[in-house]
Amino acid sequence: SKEDITTPAETDADEEEQAKKKLTEDTTAKHHDEVKKLKPDEVIDRAYDNAKKLDEESKQMEQESILLTDIVNNQRTEANEKAKEAESALILSQSTPDEPTKIRESDKAKSLKEESDKMFNDATFLSSLSDTLYKQSVRTKQQAQQASEIAKKIESVVQSGNATHHIYDMLYEQETQLNVKPTPPGEP
Repeated sequence: SKEDITTPAETDADEEEQAKKKLTEDTTAKHHDEVKKLKPDEVIDRAYDNAKKLDEESKQMEQESILLTDIVNNQRTEANEKAKEAESALILSQSTPDEPTKIRESDKAKSLKEESDKMFNDATFLSSLSDTLYKQSVRTKQQAQQASEIAKKIESVVQSGNATHHIYDMLYEQETQLNVKPTPPGEP
C-alpha cells in the first residue's frame, strides 16, 4: 500500500534523527562519566564556577540591554528631530510662491520623513531586542541563583560526609538542567 512506501527523503530524515539521538546519548554519557571522575572538592568548585558563569552572563546581558536602550533613546530623539525638520520643510514648501523652492523643500521633507520613519522602525526593533535581552538576563540570573543553591547543597553533602556519591548526580543535573557549559580543564 502507499502508506508502506518510504521515500529516500523520509529515510534520510529518520537516519539523521537517529544519528542526532545517538550523538546526544553519547554526549550525555560522556558528560556524566566526566563528572564522576572529579574529586569532591573539584565538584564543589565546578558547581560554584557554573553559578558564577551564569551570573556573569546575566550581568553582561543586562549591560547590553542597557546599552541598547540608550541607543534606542538616542535614535528616537534623532528621529523626532528629523520629523520636525521634515514638517518645517513641508510647511515651507507649501507657503512659498517660488516653484523651485517649493519642489526642493517638498523633496527635502519627503526625504527627511523617510529617514525619520526608518529611524523609528530601527528604534522599535532595537527596543524589542533590548527587552528580549533583559528578560533573558533575568532568566539567567534566576538560573545562576538555582546553580548557586545546588552548589551550596553539594558543598553541604561533601562537608557532612554522607552520601557523597550523590554530588556527581547533583552536578550533572545542575549542568544539564540549567544548560551550563562547563569550562574545560586548564581554561580560565
